[in-house]
Amino acid sequence: MTDQRANLTVLGCSPSWQNTGEACSSYLVEAAGTRLLIDCGNGAFAQLREHSDYATIDAIAITHTHGDHVLDLLPFAYALLYSPRALRGELNRPLLLLPPTAHERMRSIFALIDRAELLDDAYEVREYEPAEPIQVGSLVLEFAEVPHFVPVHAVSVRTSEGGRFVFGADHRPCDEIVDFARGADLLMLEATLMQPETGIRGHMTSEEAAEIAQSAGVTRLVLTHMSDELPREELLAQAKAVHANTVLAAAADEYRF
Repeated sequence: MTDQRANLTVLGCSPSWQNTGEACSSYLVEAAGTRLLIDCGNGAFAQLREHSDYATIDAIAITHTHGDHVLDLLPFAYALLYSPRALRGELNRPLLLLPPTAHERMRSIFALIDRAELLDDAYEVREYEPAEPIQVGSLVLEFAEVPHFVPVHAVSVRTSEGGRFVFGADHRPCDEIVDFARGADLLMLEATLMQPETGIRGHMTSEEAAEIAQSAGVTRLVLTHMSDELPREELLAQAKAVHANTVLAAAADEYRF
């Protein structure tokens, strides 16, 4: 029997600065003919082209507007508008799902680099509301706000076969992600820190991420958003002591759900 589960490919899993030879936050979900990109950080567009034709992306869901999650929307836009296929009129605008109030912020970013109109010329832009599920082809997307330094939304992706993936994006330890992740087949959380920050927090350690997975009753945990300058095996061991079925994300890794 053919495996009907969705496939998740890690295009980029670096923190705010790129790891050697890698890209920042970006994840490709493919299921039943639908292709969804979650985040599009710096370096992600080239990695996307290694795995899929960018013209086949149906939608891009953005968790928040920090640069390591959005900056490669710019080269993506250039390709959609000025590549040979675009100039022949062969490309369509993918749906760009932005957090509430983020449309104008993204236009400001595009205005600083090139021109604000480029965003709307290249993408079909829509701001999502956390309480409203969005159907993208064979996938259903849901969002939940989580606490970070700026407004951030975790993303749930549910397939027509009943599989569910939750991506927490960037946040400090919180009950919101525990509640949102319950029942997921696959949970991906950031593990940016060796030690908790002092003062206002925006990130987590690997142990804190594992505690969330354990509290949510999720079977599989993938840790992401980690610097290659950290002792990764030590961080993994700390997480596995809390939640045994934990792995570290790496570029080009694939997961089924």
